[in-house]
Amino acid sequence: MPPSQDCRSAAVGILSPMTPPDATTTETPSSPAWRAPEAVQRGLRALERIPGWLALAASGAIWLALTAIILRRGFLEYNADGYTRIIRGHEWLAAPRWELDVWLPLQTWLFGASLAIHDSLRTTPRVVDALLTFVLIVNLYLVGRTIGGRLAGAIAAGLAALFPWVVWMGVSGMAEPLFHAMLSLGALGLTRWLTTNRERWLLVAAIGLLLATMVRYEGWFYAGTFAGVVLLVSWQQRQITLRVVASAVMPLAFQIIWIIAWWNRTGDPLAFARETAEIKEALEA
Repeated sequence: MPPSQDCRSAAVGILSPMTPPDATTTETPSSPAWRAPEAVQRGLRALERIPGWLALAASGAIWLALTAIILRRGFLEYNADGYTRIIRGHEWLAAPRWELDVWLPLQTWLFGASLAIHDSLRTTPRVVDALLTFVLIVNLYLVGRTIGGRLAGAIAAGLAALFPWVVWMGVSGMAEPLFHAMLSLGALGLTRWLTTNRERWLLVAAIGLLLATMVRYEGWFYAGTFAGVVLLVSWQQRQITLRVVASAVMPLAFQIIWIIAWWNRTGDPLAFARETAEIKEALEA
């Protein structure tokens, strides 16, 4: 079996139950397989033929319409966390630097660079998060299309555009749009690697997850899981190479650097976690 088919088999095993190669399937007359009505089948076939750009345009239009509605109703989501992130980006723009804090740095750098283009604390973060929301929608479309075809991709993109948290976060100063965009990029790369066995997609996944680990601490868990899945699948398929191992562990690089930096500064490698817990307790008190 060619390597790409081996990897596809691994993907199928992860995404859906597999039938053993020597197993036989039987259908009894008393339990015929259910079939959708012909009209429904024709409708699904028509939807399957919708061009990808049109599905994405429709999903984007839905998200823009919902966003316009909540903005016209006076919605402004700059809470303490989101506004602080924006201010930190503005401060970083005045004096670019590497610093250790309870907040991870990537969003600070992105907001700071964006404010250098258009210095508006109200508008610029919203535009950045809106663009990142479109990245999320595109990534989810491609993941769905990879797994189940164009119709699945259109459904995935449409659900993302309609999901209330995506709409809400897409006009905020929060870290979620950036985190979800990078996390979905990692999911896209992993899905494509599992179905094509092309290592460049594994590199795309690694880069996406590496950037996600620089936005939110949850990304650290996904990076570890990614490394385990990639190494396990490659070992099962006897396809472990130096490039595969490098891509698998790449998303762990930032968290290792971050922990070592905190250790050097405070003598406690997990001081950032303790400070975060103290801040959360103070806010909830």
